[in-house]
Amino acid sequence: MSDLRIHIDRDLCDGCGSCITACSEDVLALEDGKANLIAEDFCDGFGECLPACPTGALSLEAKPHTCRS
Repeated sequence: MSDLRIHIDRDLCDGCGSCITACSEDVLALEDGKANLIAEDFCDGFGECLPACPTGALSLEAKPHTCRS
């Protein structure tokens, strides 16, 4: 598991769904005609979906770290 997750630029997303097909973790879905990360905790951060996006709407970003006491 990576410390990265997918970020979706909703302004660039055209809703084609190619990233959803490419995602092996099934963490992406179309919502309101745009790709959305629906299961952030299960995103492996390997970016298999990135090359599938024809508009470049996907990128990797660091997962926020939570402090545990």
